[in-house]
Amino acid sequence: MKQTNISLEERQYQRVKDLAEREEKSISQIIRELIDESFHLEDEDREKDPIFKVVGMGHGKGEPVARDHDEVLYGGEE
Repeated sequence: MKQTNISLEERQYQRVKDLAEREEKSISQIIRELIDESFHLEDEDREKDPIFKVVGMGHGKGEPVARDHDEVLYGGEE
């Protein structure tokens, strides 16, 4: 585990401290759980984004489509 030092606004500190007391956990544990929850929600949002449904839909000959996507999608310069 890595150690870090963060600065919180008074209201943030008080809310984290109150939650830690209610759940009988350390402030560090509460902050780790909040960070994990935040990343989990971010991952869920990304999974729901319809743009990711196109991943893996196409098949090709191995051309560098990701790198040259504008040319592949819209054609070369005129």
